[in-house]
Amino acid sequence: MDRSLPRWRTAANAIVAFFITLVLACLLAAALVAIFAFALSASRTAAAASLEHGGDIYASGDDADAPQAGARNLFLAGGGVELKQPVERDAHIAGFDVDVEANVGGDLYVAGAIVNLDAAVGGDATVAAFRLRTGSASAIAGNTRAAARTVVLDGTLSGAALVTAERLELNGVVEGDLRFAGRTIAFGPDARVGGILTAQTPHEPTVPASVAAPDRVRHELFVPSDFAERFGKGAGEAIGLAVPTWWMIGGAVAAFLLGLVLVGVLFLGLAPRTVEALRTDAERHVWRSLGYGLIGLSTLLGLVPLAVITIVGLPLIPLILLLAGFLAFFAYLLGVYVFAHRVFRSFGAGHATMAGRLRTFVIGLLVMLLLNVVPILGWLINALAALVGFGALEMRLIKRLGGRSAAAGPRGGEAAATTL
Repeated sequence: MDRSLPRWRTAANAIVAFFITLVLACLLAAALVAIFAFALSASRTAAAASLEHGGDIYASGDDADAPQAGARNLFLAGGGVELKQPVERDAHIAGFDVDVEANVGGDLYVAGAIVNLDAAVGGDATVAAFRLRTGSASAIAGNTRAAARTVVLDGTLSGAALVTAERLELNGVVEGDLRFAGRTIAFGPDARVGGILTAQTPHEPTVPASVAAPDRVRHELFVPSDFAERFGKGAGEAIGLAVPTWWMIGGAVAAFLLGLVLVGVLFLGLAPRTVEALRTDAERHVWRSLGYGLIGLSTLLGLVPLAVITIVGLPLIPLILLLAGFLAFFAYLLGVYVFAHRVFRSFGAGHATMAGRLRTFVIGLLVMLLLNVVPILGWLINALAALVGFGALEMRLIKRLGGRSAAAGPRGGEAAATTL
């Protein structure tokens, strides 16, 4: 009496198991997203902290602002900073997105990514940012010092201005001297420089007479520093002097080979029966193993676009890729062992002892790695070895699941017959 389950029932069980696993994975991903969103919202609603000492105010927070008007000196830090309360003397501000909308009686010091100034400053203004813009309503009574990637000056600068940027766009008025160091400078229709305009640029800019008279325009050749290129070259030379390149390459290759050998030896030593069973299945059904390997690897990698489509499965993408890499690594080692054993057996070499198996694996691994030197053919052989190993693992898993289903099925049938 054949007690094995029909093939369609085994396939149905596998499909049901796959969908159950997928549902559980989506639920896990949704839980992780919910926890992350809760933690993010909790962190963003954290209360701001402030301290008043000697008339000075110190404040910080995710969205920071001066808690009260009339601060003697203000020290403000946060992710998003908006200054809406006037400051009697100096203001020191640091943040990612900084908006200065209230007047500062003394000096202004700002460090941020995006800085917007739409107020009056009674003293000097010193700004370091990625992008700086002074609005048309802004007015700086003292000198202005700015360093950024892009600087747009729309307001009035009563003193001198020193600007270092990749691009400067002047649409306002600089009543004192203007010195610019960077790549390009552009002028709007209302731009005007009352003092000497010095441009340190790679190419001499065109300065309209309405901006500054020709006798008040200076140009100094400025070539941007090739520090990154020189630093990379110097670092490479330093590493080359410290450790010869061929030593580095040889050491990396030796460490990689040693790691592969150690992993294979561990599996042969710790699970010899399992490895031999996998090897036997793969050798008996090479083409079936290859087919199962193609289907299994394609299915595993196909979970990536599926996770993207479901959105909630996005956090599982790194886990899927890690699992695929892990299985491919061990499948490759198993495939190498299968191919090496097949070759050794054709020459009559025995492998009954553990020493013989280790010899077969190590020599086969070295030969397979050397085949990678041969373009296309060597890569194809190594890929086939990995697919055969992957298929052997998948066949073993299906056989285990089918065996358990077959063992459980007849009991249910016999019990039903007994009841009838």
